[in-house]
Amino acid sequence: MDGNANRRMSRKQRAAVACFKFSLISVSTLLTLLGFALIGTGIIVRLSEDFQFSLFTHLAIASVSIGFGTIFIGIVGCCSVVVRKTAVHITFISSVIIGLLATAVVCCWLVIQRNAVFEESRVSLRNAIAGYFTNDTYKQFINNIQHRLECCGAEFGLSDYGAQLDLDADTVCEMQFFAKPCHQPLWEYLSQKLILVLVINVSTGVILLLEFLLSLVMFCLLSIHI
Repeated sequence: MDGNANRRMSRKQRAAVACFKFSLISVSTLLTLLGFALIGTGIIVRLSEDFQFSLFTHLAIASVSIGFGTIFIGIVGCCSVVVRKTAVHITFISSVIIGLLATAVVCCWLVIQRNAVFEESRVSLRNAIAGYFTNDTYKQFINNIQHRLECCGAEFGLSDYGAQLDLDADTVCEMQFFAKPCHQPLWEYLSQKLILVLVINVSTGVILLLEFLLSLVMFCLLSIHI
């Protein structure tokens, strides 16, 4: 009976390992897809005309970097299931830990820098309006924002243009938006993008944590020769 019990236990253990392997491959695949999502988000943030702010440039670089990192972790995670080598397992667990730390740092940075986006957007609008009639880049920047967000000026509406404004105000803003400044709508628009990136990073962190726990359990089972 002892032999039968051992065989039954062995089958249960092998089934458990197979289950953890399947789960780890599934989570690794999901993590790889999230990596591509992070890269795509970073590229969109970097190339979009609405994100000409230094904070978002840094955010784009961080998103692309973490995206490539998560893709690497996902691929190594799949390989660690197939290739039973200590070096691969160590590389996988180490990369997951590094990925968790990097994701946590970026998420904390996003939360801390949220107020910086508010101030930077206000300063950028002020500078762009100051150079509206002398700098084509500033003019295009403001026109894009005013057209997309249906607003005018920075903090006070049409009066932000001050003495620079000629008699034909309609060439600067549409009449129905004269009294609607752009700062608050721009802040809300940028906040939505910031939250989107934050959600993707948090999701990546959760998947990394799940993968880390799955890998620990599976490797512990394998270490006792299951």
